[in-house]
Amino acid sequence: MKNLTCFLLYVTLFLSVTNLHSQLAPDFTIIDTHGESHTLYEDYLDKGKTVLLDFFFVDCPPCNSYAPHLQSLYEDWGEGEFDVQFISLSTKTFDSNADVSSFENQHGITFPGAGEDGGGYDATTPYTSGTFGSFWGSPSYAIISPDGMVRFGVSGSGIAGTIAALDEAIADTGATGGDTTIEDPDPAFYTINVHDKYGNDINNVEFTLTSTNPNSPVYNLNLGQGNTISFNHFSEAFSGIENPVIIANKNDDTDAGISSVDIILIFRHILSLDIIHEDLKLLACDANDDGKISASDMAELRKIILNVNDEFPNNTSWKFFPAVFPIDVTPGIIGEITFEGIKIGNINY
Repeated sequence: MKNLTCFLLYVTLFLSVTNLHSQLAPDFTIIDTHGESHTLYEDYLDKGKTVLLDFFFVDCPPCNSYAPHLQSLYEDWGEGEFDVQFISLSTKTFDSNADVSSFENQHGITFPGAGEDGGGYDATTPYTSGTFGSFWGSPSYAIISPDGMVRFGVSGSGIAGTIAALDEAIADTGATGGDTTIEDPDPAFYTINVHDKYGNDINNVEFTLTSTNPNSPVYNLNLGQGNTISFNHFSEAFSGIENPVIIANKNDDTDAGISSVDIILIFRHILSLDIIHEDLKLLACDANDDGKISASDMAELRKIILNVNDEFPNNTSWKFFPAVFPIDVTPGIIGEITFEGIKIGNINY
């Protein structure tokens, strides 16, 4: 008889526990600290989302310690953009929405929350009253799967252990978004061509990226195979650059191709005897890089020919047209950049 009594007691307890954890989450509607309405089933569960309920109160020391870690977990699961939503509900009647708002601001919380006047306290009652198991105080958590089933009291060892347990419990509902890899958009992609007047490729050209804005930083560019370059996560890779432009530069064989004939051609241009009209040749005439063609340019060329100087001003031996090439770094853009170059002083090519 004693054994039968124990058996019946065991069955009763088993059925009670089974019933306790098989109950569906009661529906609720809250108005969060931003004045937005949230209904558990209509807004989330019926749309296939898993919901984490955070039972807390504003002056709870552990709640304040857990808050930033819970926010990080929320961000890991996509901040409500995928299959998971977090909602915080105050378990105290003295927490107003204004109090909860201050708590959110203090810890950078971005998921919805409500105090007593937003319906938060009423929504906690089924959980704090023991309907889903013992309530051991705040913070406590419930994971509700899209079918309304509740997993209450998820916890672990310390903050890290509890966050890990919550992460696992969310994943067990079949939710996605925590480790969902969102494909990066296709990068902006350019092919860079550099050639002379006759279409011959110019080699050993260096490229920098900067901006049309004053005092912008300058970045050296490393081209890929086929003189290609791609720009992905542009603002991160090239901090401080707006209105980006690419500049070509070449500084080798400074005296190659320069002779007294070039000086004579510049001299005749200055005297208007044989005016040079080609843009590239006009660039090549400006040997001192002052934006004008004058006797000073002739003197600069003489110094190079006589080995008095071994480089031109601004440490460059070539000029390119255009001087700067604006680019569009919108993801997915595919384009070509073409520079035409000329050796400084080599007017007679």
